Amino acid sequence: MPPEPPAQDKAIANRVFKQGQDAIRAVKRPVSKKTLSKKTATLTEQEAWYEKRVRAAATELHDYYRQMALAGVSPNMDRSNVAGTYGTEITQSWRSPGGLTLSEVEDLHNLGRGRLFYQPPNEDRSWGRNVYQTAPQKRDKMPFLNLGPDARILYNEWDENRSYFHAKDQPYEMDMMAERGTPFAIMEADGPILIDRYRTGVTEGNALRISFEIDGRPKVGLFLHGLDVFPDYLKTAIQEDGEVTVQPKQPIFFVGTTGRSVGVPPGAHPHMAWIHEGYMEEMARLRQQSSPGQQRLPDWMRRALGIRAEELKTNYPR
Repeated sequence: MPPEPPAQDKAIANRVFKQGQDAIRAVKRPVSKKTLSKKTATLTEQEAWYEKRVRAAATELHDYYRQMALAGVSPNMDRSNVAGTYGTEITQSWRSPGGLTLSEVEDLHNLGRGRLFYQPPNEDRSWGRNVYQTAPQKRDKMPFLNLGPDARILYNEWDENRSYFHAKDQPYEMDMMAERGTPFAIMEADGPILIDRYRTGVTEGNALRISFEIDGRPKVGLFLHGLDVFPDYLKTAIQEDGEVTVQPKQPIFFVGTTGRSVGVPPGAHPHMAWIHEGYMEEMARLRQQSSPGQQRLPDWMRRALGIRAEELKTNYPR
């Protein structure tokens, strides 16, 4: 197990973002015009200090959770019993630019054992790609982490420059790239978030169905490729097919590479497929307002997922 965050214990780190936000709101309260000019510099200084404190604590907690998650994955798990063929298998012949074999790369990244396939170009893409395939951990052997009921994160740590919407064979489904082991949460919702389905397979890996309301409207998404470790408050959903509710900002899973992913080592990401009524029509309307090669995101999605960008790139022909 990794050491606790050095600057403050985990309980303080869990609380500090709320304390900081409350403090920021306090210094932002309206003041009279008479005193505004005198207080502006002080308010700006206080706000910057609190924001810096909050961000530092949130980043430290993120790193702590990521270390916990990666340390909790069973090492050297044999994932190579993968059914199906997804192109030409190159598991034994592939070499990295530095000359490493696939098993050496897997050991370097604690991936266990998988299979690697090459897929040639097709009508959806003009380039070939390597697809890494692993079998996720069996649910009765899934490890769980005790994060505590009050665990919260301040933001989802996306690499938005590498994130994208899929090509036309999976319209408006998205890959949000992040470092392996990064905690994920629904950042904003009207109330509790429901996890009511867990499925596992060699394509989707560890997959959850997540439902919530935002602005009074229901949203339902499938989230794939989760890491082979979960918070312990999800045990009912993972091992017993039960329903679990969590709160906004409460970690739900850790970003992983289980199932079928592109690249070696595969780029860690949750594949997100939104399935609530009206989603496809909403995204099609926004596509008409998007920049070339980009897809505009609805406001609710940016708030719920904590995405800063207004648009993400796509693989769609324009």
